[in-house]
Amino acid sequence: SEMCIRDRRKTFDILAQYESELDHVNTLFETQSEAPPLSTSSSRGRSDPELAALVSGGVMGGVAFGVSASFGLFLKPITDAENLKRQVIGLAVGLNMLVQGFSSIGWGALTDAYGAAPVMACGAALEVASLVATSYSEDGWQFYLAVPVEGLATGALSFSVVLGAVGKLVAPERRSRSLGMASSTIAIGNVVVPPITYALLASRSWSAAMRLVAGGCVVMFPLCLCFAASARTLRRGRADYAAAAKAGDEVANPLRPAPARSLGETVRTAAATRSYRLVFAGFFVCGFHVFFVRT
Repeated sequence: SEMCIRDRRKTFDILAQYESELDHVNTLFETQSEAPPLSTSSSRGRSDPELAALVSGGVMGGVAFGVSASFGLFLKPITDAENLKRQVIGLAVGLNMLVQGFSSIGWGALTDAYGAAPVMACGAALEVASLVATSYSEDGWQFYLAVPVEGLATGALSFSVVLGAVGKLVAPERRSRSLGMASSTIAIGNVVVPPITYALLASRSWSAAMRLVAGGCVVMFPLCLCFAASARTLRRGRADYAAAAKAGDEVANPLRPAPARSLGETVRTAAATRSYRLVFAGFFVCGFHVFFVRT
């Protein structure tokens, strides 16, 4: 009958509409599957560029913090050889720690503006230059000028710079683990570098030992190049993925950059965040016990 014909036509129209929507969904999934992944590995494994960035950044930070932790070993050899009071070297190392803390803020801002690799390269150059300059120092004012520069270098390779850079490069599902691994790598420097420094001091003068330590810090330059190359590879993959996701119309793009914030807005947001206040308090206690007592 005429009613049955209308019902059949309506049914066919509904099926055609569903088929059209299904084709559209399949097209979107095909577009998303053709997009380059966030990293060059599977979602479960860690990519080679990610691992290279993590290791190179962590080792650079570990070397810088390890050298900073070794300054206490030079106290007696310097005071004996240069006929200086302990207060002179202690004040120089104290200035080093203050410069390290305050410079981290500026280095972080430069990292946001120019990237982590140039900042790390500056830190490596300042590290070597400060150690060489310190090794030729003979009076208090020379130590006051040379030793704090090492704090400036360590600030450029501090936790805030290295962890911030690594966190931006790794895939979100591996970010927490990667930051933990990078932190551990940096902390290992405090255990590895001082014994090496002690062995050098046991067999030669303090100035020769410090120049050898400066020579060892040269390893940071190839590590910096490795980090820069890995970062370029990962950023290129992220850009390709974002472009492909954008071309997919309705495909969600997890890499959409966050809106830019001013420094004041960032500070106010951090101060209002309970987790940040707890982390700040924890780092303050750590810094007071470790750096103040060591100085």
